[in-house]
Parts: sequence; C-alpha cells; structure tokens
Amino acid sequence: MPKCRFCNENITKFDKEICPYCGSRKPLEDVDVATNDITQVLSTQEEKKKVSYKEHSKVINAVLAFTLGMFGANFFYLGFLLKGLLRLFIGLLISAGLFVLFFIAIPLGLPIALAIAIGANFLVGIIQGIYYLSSNTLKDASGVLLK
Repeated sequence: MPKCRFCNENITKFDKEICPYCGSRKPLEDVDVATNDITQVLSTQEEKKKVSYKEHSKVINAVLAFTLGMFGANFFYLGFLLKGLLRLFIGLLISAGLFVLFFIAIPLGLPIALAIAIGANFLVGIIQGIYYLSSNTLKDASGVLLK
C-alpha cells in the first residue's frame, strides 16, 4: 500500500490529489502517473459476443448452383468447405464416369460424350438451384438464414 510522502500514513492510490490524513497536496511520489478506471480496462461479455459475419444471398447461392454447381461453388460461397470439396469430387467422378461410358463403352464421339458428361452435372446444378430458390430454411456455415 502506498504511503503519503509528507506524513508517512498508508493511503490508497486513489488518494493521489489530497492526503486524507494530513491534507497535503500530491501525497504520492508518482503524482503524474494516471490510474486507470477498471471499467475501461475490462471488456464486457457483450463486446466479446459481437461477431461480424457476411450475409449470404439466396439468389447468389442459386445462381452459383446453376452455373458452377458441378464445382461446388455454392457450398464454398456459404462457407461449407468440406461439402464443397465433396461436391467437386462427386462432380468430377460423375463427369469421368459418363465420359468413359459414352466415349469408350458406347462410342458416340468425343464432343457428344463431353456434352453428356458436363450436361448431367449441369442438370444436377439446375435442380439444386431451383431447390435453393424455393427453400426458406437454408443456412450458411455460421448458422444464419439466407436472405
């Protein structure tokens, strides 16, 4: 506990202007050191809970599903990394399987086999996009409903 430099009595650090015992001004030796208000130092729980997040649009998600759904772009947009990677892997697997089926097993030619393989994935993306537009309960990775 600090002592008054004039009367040598124990005082608190909040008595830095006037000693309560002898009445002298500036009783502490470190008179220029400012004390901090404890309410300014401590952060409240409400301040810690404030988390900023990006609002995701239902329309943008559907457009991404329509156009780049075979690559999982709509899942990456919503923050679902594993779902996006899984959709990318499944899309590549479907494309490769259909390409092999229609190019090697049933020889239709390279352009037709590619069109069927990519078209099938595109069709899946269109179905997903229609579902995303019509659903009102879709949430992003942080649990916020799509607007």
